[in-house]
Amino acid sequence: MIVRPSPDKADKFEIINGHHRCHALTKLGYKSADCIVWDIDDEQTDILLATLNRLGGSDNLGKKLKLLKRLNKRFESGELAKLLPLKRKQIERLTNLKIPSNPAKIKPKHFLSPLVFFVRDAQQRQIENALSLVEEPKSEMTNAAKRAAALTHIAGYFLNHSKIVSEI
Repeated sequence: MIVRPSPDKADKFEIINGHHRCHALTKLGYKSADCIVWDIDDEQTDILLATLNRLGGSDNLGKKLKLLKRLNKRFESGELAKLLPLKRKQIERLTNLKIPSNPAKIKPKHFLSPLVFFVRDAQQRQIENALSLVEEPKSEMTNAAKRAAALTHIAGYFLNHSKIVSEI
């Protein structure tokens, strides 16, 4: 888990990343756990929370919006886009989003799963080059949909190629 000294309570810590692990360990009866302590302020914590929660694959939209709105008071959307795994337009749309009082119930199978990872510049160029070579029906697809289709195509090719190699 990643924690920081609590800004409000002496000799206490605030969990930045690892809430689910803490909950699981508590259910299993553990009284302590290994933690990494980061000495960071509220602003740095908000930036890390926005990044780490996205990497974990499940965002709580209400909490995410509050977090982005807090950050957007201190940073312009373009500056935030350099710090977070979001684009400027995504940040602007999310910070202007209004959550309905009675949100619609949607079956989970209809949701898309986020896939976020970080790569070095050379890796990004290679991935972008590979994605640009995949031929997919691109009319009326968003950039994200195009990239998802291309990455799926590349993964399928790799898996099929791996089966051939493993059979030899």
